[in-house]
Amino acid sequence: MHSGKPTAPPAALVKQLRDMSNAPMIECRKALQEVLATSTSGVGDRELLQLSHEYLRKNSINGASSKALHATADGVVVCAIDSSRHRGILVEVNCETDFVSKNELFLQFTLDVTTSLLYHYTKLVTAYSTLQTSTNSHTIAKFQDIIDKDDDFKYIRDKLVELISQIRENIRVGDVSFVNVGSVDGATSTISEQGMVCGYMHNEIPLSLSLAESCNTHNNDISFLKVGKTASLVAVSGAGDNAGTSNDKLGHFGKQVSMQIVAGNPLYLRKELIPRQVLDHEISILSHTLPPNTKPEINKKILQGKLEKFYQSVVLVNQPFLITNDNTRITVEQLLETIHPNASILQFAMLPNRVE
Repeated sequence: MHSGKPTAPPAALVKQLRDMSNAPMIECRKALQEVLATSTSGVGDRELLQLSHEYLRKNSINGASSKALHATADGVVVCAIDSSRHRGILVEVNCETDFVSKNELFLQFTLDVTTSLLYHYTKLVTAYSTLQTSTNSHTIAKFQDIIDKDDDFKYIRDKLVELISQIRENIRVGDVSFVNVGSVDGATSTISEQGMVCGYMHNEIPLSLSLAESCNTHNNDISFLKVGKTASLVAVSGAGDNAGTSNDKLGHFGKQVSMQIVAGNPLYLRKELIPRQVLDHEISILSHTLPPNTKPEINKKILQGKLEKFYQSVVLVNQPFLITNDNTRITVEQLLETIHPNASILQFAMLPNRVE
């Protein structure tokens, strides 16, 4: 029991509060001092710790707000695929420094947010459907803006405020992408059993034993969960294959395409999906590079050749397949035909860790 109001709290209580809250020692000491200064002389250690913990939590909201303007130039991407391999998600979480991007509390938060969003997949689809955007993948840019406003994601908002108060850096959830086998419409998704989602993580960050054990708790619900700097997802289908494209064969192909996406950095799945204004702009630029005083029919062929090179750089199925051990040069589309004539790539997504 405390018989007076000491100017400095006991070191043992500061340490206990630090263990309870993960807040910096200086903040724990300040919280204890504030509570001691306003409490009655009969307050015990247990109540003092509880009141000080509440003080830290209340003041962490103001602290998080003050950090919100700090630039978040570092961070990680988390890639997760559910146990059915029908749904996958990429989540980008940004912080201020490389040091924090390797912090265990930060990494635990990124894993928790990603697995939670995968579990609440329909909420994610609903949030996406309100944006009325059309892309090769379902991508929600700057997902933090939705977290800040939508009470469906209040649980993430609360965790984020607590984490910022512990780490003392601005942390924001960046872009979120998701793909699935089937179509997404409003709050529902139609899933086909004749396909799967595959993923690849580049520059994977090794997890500590405790974080690895935390990941293992999701084993029954998640087939793929990795943290790193760049990740990709692809939904592939063997629909219409009466003979049945084996899951092993389709899965191997999906993994190869996932690696191709990171290596080739495509923007579109097929050239038909390139927006007309983008294509017209490219044609306009290429037209200025054509040789003067040349017959129109020759320039037309030259322009077509230049367009083909453009397609090879930005269209996934037109890209030369890069993940090969020999000198054979085939396109991703030609590789797809070796799996089965009816096999197809449905969607893809990639999230490099970037801040726009």
